[in-house]
Amino acid sequence: MTNPIAVVGDEDPERSEEIEEAAVRVTADALRAFLARRAEALAARERAAAEAGPRWAELPPSLVTRFLSGEQALAGLRPQALDLAPLTRARAAGLAPWLGALAARLAKADARASALAALLGRDTPPGTGEAEELAALADLAAAPHRAPEHWLDPRVLPRVRTARAELVDATRRLAEAGAAASAVFRPEIVTLPELPDIVGRLTGGARGIGGLLSGAVRADRRIIGAFTTAGTWRGDLYESCPSPSPGVPPTTGCGRSSAPTACCSPGT
Repeated sequence: MTNPIAVVGDEDPERSEEIEEAAVRVTADALRAFLARRAEALAARERAAAEAGPRWAELPPSLVTRFLSGEQALAGLRPQALDLAPLTRARAAGLAPWLGALAARLAKADARASALAALLGRDTPPGTGEAEELAALADLAAAPHRAPEHWLDPRVLPRVRTARAELVDATRRLAEAGAAASAVFRPEIVTLPELPDIVGRLTGGARGIGGLLSGAVRADRRIIGAFTTAGTWRGDLYESCPSPSPGVPPTTGCGRSSAPTACCSPGT
Protein backbone atom coordinates (compact mmCIF):
# COMPACT_ATOMS: atom_id res chain seq x y z
CA MET A 1 0.00 0.00 0.00
CA THR A 2 1.42 3.38 -0.97
CA ASN A 3 2.08 5.90 1.82
CA PRO A 4 0.31 9.16 0.81
CA ILE A 5 2.63 11.23 2.98
CA ALA A 6 5.69 9.76 1.23
CA VAL A 7 4.15 10.47 -2.20
CA VAL A 8 3.40 14.05 -1.28
CA GLY A 9 6.86 14.37 0.31
CA ASP A 10 8.54 13.35 -2.94
CA GLU A 11 6.65 16.07 -4.75
CA ASP A 12 6.75 18.78 -2.01
CA PRO A 13 8.89 18.32 1.17
CA GLU A 14 7.30 21.31 2.98
CA ARG A 15 3.81 20.03 2.30
CA SER A 16 4.85 16.65 3.70
CA GLU A 17 5.83 18.16 7.07
CA GLU A 18 2.44 19.93 7.41
CA ILE A 19 0.60 16.70 6.73
CA GLU A 20 2.67 14.82 9.30
CA GLU A 21 1.98 17.49 11.95
CA ALA A 22 -1.76 17.38 11.17
CA ALA A 23 -1.77 13.60 11.48
CA VAL A 24 -0.04 13.82 14.87
CA ARG A 25 -2.60 16.35 16.09
CA VAL A 26 -5.53 14.19 14.94
CA THR A 27 -4.02 11.15 16.63
CA ALA A 28 -3.41 13.11 19.84
CA ASP A 29 -7.00 14.42 19.87
CA ALA A 30 -8.37 10.93 19.36
CA LEU A 31 -6.14 9.60 22.13
CA ARG A 32 -7.27 12.35 24.55
CA ALA A 33 -10.93 11.61 23.75
CA PHE A 34 -10.32 7.92 24.34
CA LEU A 35 -8.62 8.58 27.68
CA ALA A 36 -11.48 10.87 28.77
CA ARG A 37 -14.07 8.23 27.91
CA ARG A 38 -11.99 5.62 29.71
CA ALA A 39 -11.85 7.81 32.83
CA GLU A 40 -15.63 8.30 32.70
CA ALA A 41 -16.19 4.56 32.34
CA LEU A 42 -13.91 3.79 35.29
CA ALA A 43 -15.65 6.43 37.43
CA ALA A 44 -19.04 5.00 36.45
CA ARG A 45 -17.90 1.52 37.47
CA GLU A 46 -16.76 2.84 40.84
CA ARG A 47 -20.11 4.60 41.39
CA ALA A 48 -22.00 1.45 40.40
CA ALA A 49 -19.95 -0.65 42.81
CA ALA A 50 -20.52 1.90 45.59
CA GLU A 51 -24.29 2.11 44.97
CA ALA A 52 -25.20 -1.47 43.99
CA GLY A 53 -22.36 -3.47 45.51
CA PRO A 54 -19.48 -5.43 44.02
CA ARG A 55 -21.82 -7.71 42.05
CA TRP A 56 -23.39 -4.84 40.13
CA ALA A 57 -22.15 -6.32 36.85
CA GLU A 58 -24.54 -9.26 37.35
CA LEU A 59 -27.56 -6.96 37.17
CA PRO A 60 -29.63 -7.32 33.97
CA PRO A 61 -28.86 -4.69 31.33
CA SER A 62 -32.54 -3.73 30.98
CA LEU A 63 -35.17 -2.71 33.55
CA VAL A 64 -37.88 -5.17 34.58
CA THR A 65 -41.28 -3.59 33.95
CA ARG A 66 -43.28 -6.06 36.05
CA PHE A 67 -43.04 -6.68 39.78
CA LEU A 68 -41.39 -9.94 40.77
CA SER A 69 -43.22 -12.34 43.07
CA GLY A 70 -40.94 -11.43 45.97
CA GLU A 71 -41.71 -7.73 45.57
CA GLN A 72 -45.43 -8.45 45.38
CA ALA A 73 -45.20 -10.41 48.64
CA LEU A 74 -43.43 -7.46 50.30
CA ALA A 75 -46.15 -5.09 49.08
CA GLY A 76 -48.78 -7.14 50.93
CA LEU A 77 -47.10 -6.89 54.33
CA ARG A 78 -48.79 -4.94 57.12
CA PRO A 79 -47.24 -2.70 58.25
CA GLN A 80 -45.91 -1.88 54.81
CA ALA A 81 -42.36 -3.00 54.07
CA LEU A 82 -39.49 -0.80 52.91
CA ASP A 83 -39.49 0.32 49.29
CA LEU A 84 -36.37 -1.34 47.89
CA ALA A 85 -36.35 0.52 44.56
CA PRO A 86 -34.55 3.69 45.79
CA LEU A 87 -32.52 1.84 48.44
CA THR A 88 -28.80 2.22 47.76
CA ARG A 89 -25.94 0.41 49.42
CA ALA A 90 -25.07 3.44 51.53
CA ARG A 91 -28.68 3.89 52.68
CA ALA A 92 -29.00 0.19 53.45
CA ALA A 93 -25.83 0.36 55.54
CA GLY A 94 -27.30 3.29 57.47
CA LEU A 95 -30.57 1.44 58.05
CA ALA A 96 -28.89 -1.73 59.28
CA PRO A 97 -28.33 -0.57 62.92
CA TRP A 98 -31.88 0.78 63.13
CA LEU A 99 -33.35 -2.44 61.76
CA GLY A 100 -31.24 -4.47 64.16
CA ALA A 101 -32.47 -2.48 67.16
CA LEU A 102 -36.04 -2.75 65.88
CA ALA A 103 -35.73 -6.52 65.52
CA ALA A 104 -34.49 -6.76 69.11
CA ARG A 105 -37.45 -4.69 70.33
CA LEU A 106 -39.86 -6.85 68.36
CA ALA A 107 -38.35 -10.01 69.83
CA LYS A 108 -38.77 -8.61 73.35
CA ALA A 109 -42.34 -7.52 72.58
CA ASP A 110 -43.10 -10.97 71.18
CA ALA A 111 -41.94 -12.61 74.39
CA ARG A 112 -44.04 -10.26 76.49
CA ALA A 113 -47.09 -10.71 74.26
CA SER A 114 -46.77 -14.48 74.56
CA ALA A 115 -46.57 -14.23 78.36
CA LEU A 116 -49.58 -11.89 78.44
CA ALA A 117 -51.56 -14.25 76.20
CA ALA A 118 -50.85 -17.11 78.59
CA LEU A 119 -52.09 -15.02 81.55
CA LEU A 120 -55.29 -14.10 79.71
CA GLY A 121 -55.89 -17.62 78.44
CA ARG A 122 -55.42 -16.63 74.81
CA ASP A 123 -53.33 -18.10 72.02
CA THR A 124 -49.94 -16.60 71.22
CA PRO A 125 -50.58 -13.64 68.89
CA PRO A 126 -49.41 -14.40 65.34
CA GLY A 127 -49.12 -10.72 64.35
CA THR A 128 -49.12 -7.13 65.57
CA GLY A 129 -52.90 -6.79 65.23
CA GLU A 130 -53.54 -9.63 67.67
CA ALA A 131 -50.85 -8.25 70.00
CA GLU A 132 -52.64 -4.89 70.05
CA GLU A 133 -55.86 -6.68 71.00
CA LEU A 134 -54.03 -8.28 73.93
CA ALA A 135 -52.73 -4.88 75.01
CA ALA A 136 -56.29 -3.48 74.84
CA LEU A 137 -57.51 -6.37 77.02
CA ALA A 138 -54.75 -5.68 79.53
CA ASP A 139 -55.74 -2.01 79.65
CA LEU A 140 -59.37 -2.98 80.23
CA ALA A 141 -58.33 -5.32 83.03
CA ALA A 142 -56.55 -2.43 84.77
CA ALA A 143 -59.35 0.11 84.19
CA PRO A 144 -61.24 1.31 87.32
CA HIS A 145 -64.63 0.98 85.56
CA ARG A 146 -65.04 -2.37 83.87
CA ALA A 147 -68.00 -4.04 82.23
CA PRO A 148 -69.80 -6.61 84.42
CA GLU A 149 -68.93 -10.17 83.60
CA HIS A 150 -72.42 -11.06 82.38
CA TRP A 151 -72.20 -8.35 79.70
CA LEU A 152 -69.64 -10.49 77.90
CA ASP A 153 -72.12 -13.32 77.49
CA PRO A 154 -72.67 -13.82 73.72
CA ARG A 155 -76.41 -13.76 74.35
CA VAL A 156 -76.17 -10.40 76.11
CA LEU A 157 -73.61 -8.68 73.88
CA PRO A 158 -76.16 -7.62 71.20
CA ARG A 159 -78.20 -5.80 73.84
CA VAL A 160 -75.03 -4.20 75.23
CA ARG A 161 -74.10 -2.95 71.78
CA THR A 162 -77.62 -1.59 71.23
CA ALA A 163 -77.51 0.22 74.57
CA ARG A 164 -74.13 1.65 73.73
CA ALA A 165 -75.39 2.97 70.39
CA GLU A 166 -78.35 4.58 72.14
CA LEU A 167 -76.07 6.18 74.72
CA VAL A 168 -73.76 7.52 72.01
CA ASP A 169 -76.73 8.98 70.14
CA ALA A 170 -78.20 10.49 73.32
CA THR A 171 -74.83 12.00 74.24
CA ARG A 172 -74.56 13.55 70.79
CA ARG A 173 -78.07 15.01 70.95
CA LEU A 174 -77.45 16.28 74.48
CA ALA A 175 -74.26 18.04 73.33
CA GLU A 176 -76.13 19.61 70.41
CA ALA A 177 -78.96 20.74 72.69
CA GLY A 178 -76.48 22.14 75.20
CA ALA A 179 -74.71 24.13 72.48
CA ALA A 180 -78.03 25.53 71.25
CA ALA A 181 -79.18 26.39 74.78
CA SER A 182 -75.92 28.11 75.72
CA ALA A 183 -76.53 30.66 72.97
CA VAL A 184 -79.69 31.79 74.82
CA PHE A 185 -79.44 30.79 78.49
CA ARG A 186 -76.77 30.91 81.14
CA PRO A 187 -75.60 27.55 82.56
CA GLU A 188 -77.01 28.37 86.00
CA ILE A 189 -80.59 27.98 84.73
CA VAL A 190 -80.36 24.20 85.19
CA THR A 191 -79.98 24.75 88.96
CA LEU A 192 -83.42 26.37 89.21
CA PRO A 193 -85.64 23.82 91.05
CA GLU A 194 -88.95 25.27 89.85
CA LEU A 195 -87.85 25.50 86.22
CA PRO A 196 -90.19 22.77 84.88
CA ASP A 197 -93.21 24.37 86.60
CA ILE A 198 -92.34 27.84 85.28
CA VAL A 199 -91.86 26.55 81.75
CA GLY A 200 -95.18 24.68 81.97
CA ARG A 201 -97.02 27.81 83.10
CA LEU A 202 -95.42 30.00 80.42
CA THR A 203 -95.97 27.64 77.50
CA GLY A 204 -99.54 26.83 78.57
CA GLY A 205 -100.54 30.29 79.84
CA ALA A 206 -101.65 33.52 78.28
CA ARG A 207 -99.52 35.46 75.83
CA GLY A 208 -99.68 38.83 74.21
CA ILE A 209 -101.92 41.35 76.02
CA GLY A 210 -103.21 38.64 78.34
CA GLY A 211 -99.68 37.83 79.43
CA LEU A 212 -98.89 41.49 80.05
CA LEU A 213 -101.97 41.83 82.26
CA SER A 214 -101.11 38.72 84.30
CA GLY A 215 -98.86 39.33 87.29
CA ALA A 216 -97.99 35.61 87.53
CA VAL A 217 -96.92 35.49 83.86
CA ARG A 218 -94.78 38.60 84.26
CA ALA A 219 -93.13 37.11 87.38
CA ASP A 220 -92.34 33.87 85.54
CA ARG A 221 -90.92 35.85 82.60
CA ARG A 222 -88.66 37.85 84.91
CA ILE A 223 -87.31 34.65 86.47
CA ILE A 224 -86.53 33.10 83.08
CA GLY A 225 -85.20 36.39 81.69
CA ALA A 226 -82.74 36.71 84.57
CA PHE A 227 -81.08 33.48 83.44
CA THR A 228 -80.71 34.47 79.77
CA THR A 229 -77.48 35.72 78.23
CA ALA A 230 -79.21 39.07 77.58
CA GLY A 231 -80.50 39.26 81.17
CA THR A 232 -84.08 40.07 80.18
CA TRP A 233 -87.19 38.39 78.83
CA ARG A 234 -87.90 38.40 75.10
CA GLY A 235 -90.96 37.15 73.29
CA ASP A 236 -88.95 34.71 71.17
CA LEU A 237 -87.95 32.78 74.31
CA TYR A 238 -91.20 30.85 73.95
CA GLU A 239 -89.61 29.18 70.93
CA SER A 240 -86.66 28.05 73.07
CA CYS A 241 -88.78 26.38 75.75
CA PRO A 242 -90.24 23.03 74.57
CA SER A 243 -93.43 21.89 76.19
CA PRO A 244 -92.79 19.50 79.11
CA SER A 245 -96.16 17.76 78.78
CA PRO A 246 -95.78 14.13 79.96
CA GLY A 247 -96.06 11.45 77.27
CA VAL A 248 -95.86 14.00 74.44
CA PRO A 249 -92.67 14.58 72.41
CA PRO A 250 -91.36 18.08 73.14
CA THR A 251 -92.53 20.67 70.62
CA THR A 252 -91.89 24.37 70.33
CA GLY A 253 -94.57 27.00 70.68
CA CYS A 254 -95.30 26.86 66.96
CA GLY A 255 -95.57 23.04 66.91
CA ARG A 256 -92.17 22.13 65.48
CA SER A 257 -90.23 19.22 66.91
CA SER A 258 -87.35 20.24 69.17
CA ALA A 259 -84.50 18.62 71.11
CA PRO A 260 -84.44 19.18 74.91
CA THR A 261 -82.75 22.39 75.90
CA ALA A 262 -81.44 23.80 79.17
CA CYS A 263 -84.73 25.67 79.60
CA CYS A 264 -86.75 22.53 80.16
CA SER A 265 -84.16 19.96 81.32
CA PRO A 266 -83.07 20.76 84.87
CA GLY A 267 -81.18 17.47 85.07
CA THR A 268 -78.79 18.33 82.21
